[in-house]
Amino acid sequence: MNALTGFMRRLGRRDLGDPTKLEDLFLMVDDSGWRAARVMYSGSAEAVEVKEQSGAPRADANAATPIEAVFADVARNLGNPRGIGRIHILLDDPGGAYIDLLKENLASAGQQVMNAYCAELVGQPRVCWARARLAGDETRGREAQVLGAQGMVTLNSYLTRLEENVTKVSRLVPVLDMMRRHLVAGGETEPIAGLYVAERHSHLLMLHPGRGGVVSRRVPLGRGDLVDAIRDDMGVEANEAASMFYEHDLLSGVSPSDDSSDMTTSAVARAIGPKVRRFIAGLAETLDYFETQRALGRPSTLKILGSERRLLGLSELLGKALAMEAVDEEFDPFLAFRALALDDGMNLLSEMSADLQIGSVSYRMHHGSILSVGDIAREAKLREREPVSGNDIRGRKPRRRGGRRSRAIEIESSLFARFFSSGNGTSRAAGGGTGVDQAAQDRQVGLLAILVILAAGYFGYLEIEDRERRLRGDINTMGQTYRENVDLKKNRDEATRAITRGGEIDKVLWTEKFLSLAENMNESMWLTDVYLEVNNRTIGESEIEEKKLIIQGAVLPSTDGHILQIAEFVERLEEDKLGFMDDFREIVFDGAFLDRGESDAVVRFTIEARYDAKKRQAVASAKPSARGSTLGETTKKVEERNKAQEQAIGGGTQQ
Repeated sequence: MNALTGFMRRLGRRDLGDPTKLEDLFLMVDDSGWRAARVMYSGSAEAVEVKEQSGAPRADANAATPIEAVFADVARNLGNPRGIGRIHILLDDPGGAYIDLLKENLASAGQQVMNAYCAELVGQPRVCWARARLAGDETRGREAQVLGAQGMVTLNSYLTRLEENVTKVSRLVPVLDMMRRHLVAGGETEPIAGLYVAERHSHLLMLHPGRGGVVSRRVPLGRGDLVDAIRDDMGVEANEAASMFYEHDLLSGVSPSDDSSDMTTSAVARAIGPKVRRFIAGLAETLDYFETQRALGRPSTLKILGSERRLLGLSELLGKALAMEAVDEEFDPFLAFRALALDDGMNLLSEMSADLQIGSVSYRMHHGSILSVGDIAREAKLREREPVSGNDIRGRKPRRRGGRRSRAIEIESSLFARFFSSGNGTSRAAGGGTGVDQAAQDRQVGLLAILVILAAGYFGYLEIEDRERRLRGDINTMGQTYRENVDLKKNRDEATRAITRGGEIDKVLWTEKFLSLAENMNESMWLTDVYLEVNNRTIGESEIEEKKLIIQGAVLPSTDGHILQIAEFVERLEEDKLGFMDDFREIVFDGAFLDRGESDAVVRFTIEARYDAKKRQAVASAKPSARGSTLGETTKKVEERNKAQEQAIGGGTQQ
C-alpha cells in the first residue's frame, strides 16, 4: 500500500480503499433526539447489513441549544468510530432556511451574490447552502429552483460535538428537502401541501411545481407536546398518557373553532384543546399567505405525512377545520433519506462562503468529505509524488528545486533508476535473458531495502514536520487564550471584591473548580467530559434534589498502575488549595475500563463529586474574616492562590 492510499484510508476516504471494509452512518437529528443506522455495503453497493439506534440527549450543561446536546449524545453513542467511512446527516434545524428562487437574477446568480442572500436569510455572516430544481432531477436550472441554507456558526457548534468524526461527514440534507422530493414524486403541477408532525414541532410545506413557488413554516407543536398536556392536566404517568393518545382517537372531541364545547365533553379535550386550536390557526394563516400574498393558489389536498406514532383523528379534524381534503400518507423522512443514492439530494455542504472553523483547525469540503486545510495540502503533495511505472521513472529527469525534500526525491528517483537498470542489464548478460546472476539479485534486494528505509524516513519526516507546524499553532492559540484568561481573571477578581465587600458570596465559583481540575491532573491524564447531573429522589415523604459533578477522563496505562494515578488525582482534589471541596460533600471513584478503540490503549474513568449546598456556608463560617486578618496573612493567601491558578493554566502538576 503506497503512502497516498494509507493516508486516504486513515481519513476514512473510500475512493482509494475497499468499499466493503467501512460502514456508512446515516443520522437524523432534531431538537428532540436522534436516529442512526450503520449500513454495510456489499461489493455491488447493495446494503447487506443495517444496525439501527436511537436516543434522546441527557442534560448537558455545556450545550447552548438542544440540537447541540443531541449531537453530543450521538458522539457518546457512536461506538467504534474507526469502522465508519462516511456520515450522512439529515438535519431538522429551526434556524435553517428553505425557500424558492423565483427571481431570474437569483436563479442564475453567482456564488458571491448567493452568499450575501443566504447570509440575510439565516442572519449569520458565513453560510453554507445548496439549490436544486423544484421538480425533476437535481441539476441546476434557471427555473423552478429551491434553496436551502444554514449558518456556519451554528454548523460549527453542531459538528464540534462529533469530535474526531467531523472529517467523515459527507452530506447535510434538510428534512424539508425530503418532504419536497416526496410531494413532487408523482409529477404534480398544481399546488400541493404536506404536513409532517414530529415530536416537538411540525412542518407545513406548500409547493406549486408549475410556477416554482415554495412556502414552508415550522409550527412549534408536536406529538410530545400534546402527550405532555394530557399528562400534566390529568395527572397521569407519561407512559399512560402516550398510550391513551396513540391508541385512541382523542382529537375528534376537540372543537377546532372555540372552547365552549370542550367544557361539556371530556378532560382530554380541555387539556389539549387550546394547543390544537393555536396549531390550526397557524396552518390556516400559512395557507392564506400562500394563496393571497404569493398568489400561488390554494392546495386542494393536505397530505399528512408520517408512519409510526400517527395521530389518530388528525386528518378528520384538519379537513373540517381548514375546509380541504386531508389524507394520511406513509412517509418516514429518515427511511427516504437512506434510500437516496449516495451522491443524490440537496447537500448543504456543497457551497460554503468560508472554511469551517472548529477549534483552532480550519476545514473545507474536498472531494465529498470535510477535511482540514492541512490534510488537503498534504494530500495534494502526496498525489504529486505518487509513483509511476518503472520505465517512466528511469527516463524521467529529476527536478532540482532545492532543499531537503527535493534532495530526498532525487535520491529516491536515482535508486529506482539503478534498481531497474541493473536488473535489465543482468538479464541480457546471462545468456540472452534466460538466467539471472545471483549477485545481481542480491544487489537488487539490497537496493530495494535501502529504498524502503529512505522512503519510510522521508514520509516520517513529513509527518513530524506537519505535526510540529500544528503544535506551534496550538501553542500560539494557547498563549493567546492564557493572556485573555489573565485579563478575565483580573476583571473577575475586581467584580468579586465589589460584590463580597459586605460578606462572603454564596454561590459556586465554577472557574475555580475548573482551575483546580487542571492543576491537579498529571501529564498522562486528560478530561473528556465534565457536566452537572441533577437527580430527584424520594426519601419517605420528602422529595430531594441531588446534584453531582460528573468528571470523565482518561489516563495512559503505566507500570505504576492507572488506578493509583486516578486515586492520587482524587486525593489531590480533596486537599486542593483553591478549595475544590468547599461545595462538595464527598468525591468518589465511579469506575474505569480499558478502551482499545484508540490508536493507543487508554484507561477511561469516571469520578463523581456530590454537591452539598450547606457545606459552603459551613466553610465560610469556619474561615477567619478577611477584615480580621493582618496585612501579611492576606498578602500570603493572595500569593498562594495566584501561584496555584498560574500553575493550573500553565499545564498542571508536574510529576
